[in-house]
Amino acid sequence: MSVQLQGRELTEGFQPSLHYGFRSYPLGTSLDLRLAQAWRIWGRPEQGPWYGFFRPSAEGSTALSYNALSAQLEFFPVSFLGLRSGIQSADNRRDYTAYDCETHRCRGRLYRNFVELEMAVGYRQFFALTQLRQESLKAPAESTKRFVDPALSLSIDPTGEEVFRSTLILGMNWSPSFRIMLLDRRAHIVGKTDSYSKTQMALISTQRGPWTLSSGLGAFWGELNPKNLSFIFGANYYFQN
Repeated sequence: MSVQLQGRELTEGFQPSLHYGFRSYPLGTSLDLRLAQAWRIWGRPEQGPWYGFFRPSAEGSTALSYNALSAQLEFFPVSFLGLRSGIQSADNRRDYTAYDCETHRCRGRLYRNFVELEMAVGYRQFFALTQLRQESLKAPAESTKRFVDPALSLSIDPTGEEVFRSTLILGMNWSPSFRIMLLDRRAHIVGKTDSYSKTQMALISTQRGPWTLSSGLGAFWGELNPKNLSFIFGANYYFQN
């Protein structure tokens, strides 16, 4: 059996896109606008995975009372292995319904920076993708309460803490426009075994022109939430060049 390298798809040039995401548990939703500019460094994507690229991007996210701005750089020296690094500033003006906002601080600003390693491989119609990510989070010292990060569903010390997150996706290309996948995502505060969150679910994804639609069903549990069913839905629209 020969394992093939699975390159990340690349479209050169300016790449604006819209994304809507919904999660039933813990409840969350957002609308995101992303502006990216991609440059091919070497190689030709149409000849296989042996090419490299560089892509900076900026993103704005909103859920009305929750708003965030972020920027990141992606550097893939080869299309199947690369690094990301980014920063984010987020501000929340209402208590979350999914968390105990009496015990934890839910409102206010939080700051995040991260670095992430990604690698993908494939065999025939099957593929696997893994991401390993280290994040640093902190909040202005407005309170001594630990604050909630809704993206990770963890409570963070306001003076700052390090979080490690791993993602594993195993999938199959059922057709050129339809995928079936299994997702395992875990996050924990470095040095604290009792502060963690986990997501495990089955997903499907379909592409129709500039639209990519995905949905998944599985389980979520962690430090702040007992184990329960969770449903996610995502819609991406990629503006044509």
